[in-house]
Amino acid sequence: MILKISPLILFLVITFLDSYLVGSGQELYQKFIEPLITPTLFIYYWVNSPEKSTSLITVFLFLWTGDLLLLFETSDLHLKWSVFCYFVVQIFLILHFFKYFKGYSLREHLLGVLLYGSYLVVFLNHVYISLDDMRIHGVVYGLTLSFLGSFTIMWLLKQYTKPIALLTSGLFIFSIRDVLITYNKRYFEEEFFTFPVPLLHAIGFLLIVQSFLLLEQKRFSSSG
Repeated sequence: MILKISPLILFLVITFLDSYLVGSGQELYQKFIEPLITPTLFIYYWVNSPEKSTSLITVFLFLWTGDLLLLFETSDLHLKWSVFCYFVVQIFLILHFFKYFKGYSLREHLLGVLLYGSYLVVFLNHVYISLDDMRIHGVVYGLTLSFLGSFTIMWLLKQYTKPIALLTSGLFIFSIRDVLITYNKRYFEEEFFTFPVPLLHAIGFLLIVQSFLLLEQKRFSSSG
């Protein structure tokens, strides 16, 4: 039991420490601490997962790569590759999502499309001009995330369960983090939003991982 919980405790400690370092402007120490967040969450997933899903392992790999590119960004090329990595994360999350959630409900999905569609349109309307050569990247990534978000909301409205509630909340929190990063990088052109970014990143993805862990454990229990 301790082995399964200790990575989560370490993950939370690292996350709050990183948030403090970001908020206090201690960039040197941040560059040592922040790269530990995703690997620690991966360890938590690994010791608690009965399946060790290849899709989720790939998600962790690209998430970590995107984080490193963003943390050590020195050019627009790094930023573009970072967005690409996060795009791949969304693709594999979509593939993994449809392993567990099959079925369709038009009415509920239209509500999901309305929410995420409005969210995306308002956001892009505000920052689109500021994106410059990142416009295509921003639109494609936003559409991909909105696609997954609309389906999570559909299932949440269709049949409420703890896993889908966690997944919907986690994805939305993670998307807010993306919005804040975009404002920092392209709209304000400075780190206007500081300590909330790593917190939203960590909490959002923790909820996503916890959701899939519950689904794995449920499938494992039913098959046993």
